[in-house]
Amino acid sequence: MSVIVTLQAIQFCFDWIVATVVAVNWCYTFKMSFPRYSETILGWSLYTLFLLVSLPFLKSVLLKRLESEDGKDNKVTLQGWTYLLSITCGTAVGTAMSGLAALTFPNLDTMTVFNVFNCPTGVFVALPLTIAFVLAQSYIEWLYHIGLPSYPKTGWLKSMLTILLCSCWSTLGYIWNGVWDKELQIIDGYMAMDYAYLFVNTTGTPDFRQLSPASLRLQSANTYKFKTINDMMYGSTVDGAALEVGWKLYKAAVTIIFAAMVLYLIPEPPPVDDRRWLTRRVRLSVQMCTLTLAAYATTDAGYDFGTEYVEALTGSEVLGLAAAYTYAVLLSCIVCAVSAIFRFQTQTQFQKWMFLMACYDVSYAWWYCAQESLYQIQGYGLSAIDGDWYSGWVDLSIATLTNLLMTLLWVICMKYVSKFAVENAIRNARKRGTHDEELDLSSVLNGGNISDSFRFLASCSGLDLDSVDVLRKDDEARYGTDAPGGVPADVACDGGAA
Repeated sequence: MSVIVTLQAIQFCFDWIVATVVAVNWCYTFKMSFPRYSETILGWSLYTLFLLVSLPFLKSVLLKRLESEDGKDNKVTLQGWTYLLSITCGTAVGTAMSGLAALTFPNLDTMTVFNVFNCPTGVFVALPLTIAFVLAQSYIEWLYHIGLPSYPKTGWLKSMLTILLCSCWSTLGYIWNGVWDKELQIIDGYMAMDYAYLFVNTTGTPDFRQLSPASLRLQSANTYKFKTINDMMYGSTVDGAALEVGWKLYKAAVTIIFAAMVLYLIPEPPPVDDRRWLTRRVRLSVQMCTLTLAAYATTDAGYDFGTEYVEALTGSEVLGLAAAYTYAVLLSCIVCAVSAIFRFQTQTQFQKWMFLMACYDVSYAWWYCAQESLYQIQGYGLSAIDGDWYSGWVDLSIATLTNLLMTLLWVICMKYVSKFAVENAIRNARKRGTHDEELDLSSVLNGGNISDSFRFLASCSGLDLDSVDVLRKDDEARYGTDAPGGVPADVACDGGAA
């Protein structure tokens, strides 16, 4: 494997795995510290609002710091830590918004349409919400590019607008996946002739009361454990309400085929300078929502195979989670290997969308596993102080310190892995006599731009990027959501706010 492809493979892991795990850990700080309040709609709404206000400010500060230190190789570890924090802001906000949907969604029941069939009321929530998001995004994009022409891109307001542009897609995909899941629960109930078992009150209304915040408060303070966003959304703890793994496999296959057809047939959105904001956002939203829906459906099947089938087979939650991690690792290796064969290049727009779908598959696989890992370790074993007034603040201190150290360790790990891998690739290239050709960094440029995660990893590896700096479209540093290959909640901003 050539030097450049080696570095791109490491960049793939950095953008889609490391950044996802770090973002989930930061977003779950509230759940790890104050689990009782995090599972109330009011508590999580206030936390989401806090993230939406504070993270753009944090991102703005981090980006300005990165710009001032750009090119100083003696601080590459600190730059990497700062950069990793900045690109996870969008994913953290997207996770928080999905958490709001997860809290409200189980409380929605079904309704009879035309006195013929039952339909989840989530459909009638998702439709107007999708329309509202598309209209809001159209105005946000106009405001970003036209309404605030002199406002700096690294300022707080534009950082917030960028995060909003990007995080809405993952939330909409998550909601539509929940609607699709509940519709299949109804079909499964009919086909299994067990409709009364699925809807325990036999009136056509699902009994999700066990997941309501009021029932959660009935648990003992000394034994209280938060539920992951997925458990809250899909009701996996309610007997008969969770969709079986076999159905999720069918759901994944059908959704992938449907997504491939939509992505192939939908015309590409007009560029930003075309000024057709609504047309642009409608097409982009259809593409991104379809893509994320397919990625969630695929992850549901793979993750639930481990946490439901393997766990039921072995009777061990640890083995079930290990199987889910095995799925995430194998999927990551397959996607990365296939991408490396094609040198991480796509020739058509359809190939670009399919590659992006595969990247989202990898990201969500780790997103699910990271949540479950935090669920398993919550409380940090400090049972002696459970119920005391200061226990939550102790957990907050531990969670914050752990996240800071984990972010730093990930950066150090990626730094030395990239250095070792690139040095090894250079040695192999020299043996083949192709060293100069394989260090042609212009081969990784896409339309004159190079992502900043690639620049960071190249700096860690000791490669000189000065020779390609002149090919950049502008003189501004491009980080986080402005980079063409950003992290999951941010990546679509290549066509959004960038």
